[in-house]
Amino acid sequence: MAAIRWNGDLDKLITHLNNVPEELEQAVTEVTQESVDEGSHIMYEKVGRIDTGVMRESVGSGPVAKSDSTVSGWFGWPDEKVEPYFVYQEQGFNNVWSGEDVPPMHALLESFIVERESWFSRLKALMK
Repeated sequence: MAAIRWNGDLDKLITHLNNVPEELEQAVTEVTQESVDEGSHIMYEKVGRIDTGVMRESVGSGPVAKSDSTVSGWFGWPDEKVEPYFVYQEQGFNNVWSGEDVPPMHALLESFIVERESWFSRLKALMK
C-alpha cells in the first residue's frame, strides 16, 4: 500500500512516504518545496504593523530534505532571526503601558492553514 502522511506540526512540515514509487517521491518533494516557498510568500504578505521591516524581511523558507521515508521543509521565521517581539505580535499581547490588548497578527498561523490546504490539493492532483 502506498501512503503519504503529513504530521501537521507547526514547526516543520513533514511528509512520511510509505511504499511510494520513486517517481512519486520526487514529485512529492517538488510539491513540498513549492508549498514551503509559497507559504513563506503568503506569510510575508500577511505580516502587518510594519515599522522597520525586520519582521517581514526575516520570513523565509528552507530547502526540502528527503531522508528515508520522510520529506520535510519549513517556512516562517528561522530561529536565528526570531526577535522576541515577533512572537508577541504573532500571538497578541497586553500592552503594559496602555493596558490594552493588542490583537494577534496570526501571519504564521494563517499562512500555514492556507498553504496546508494548497499542499493537500497538490498531492491529490498527483494521485490522479
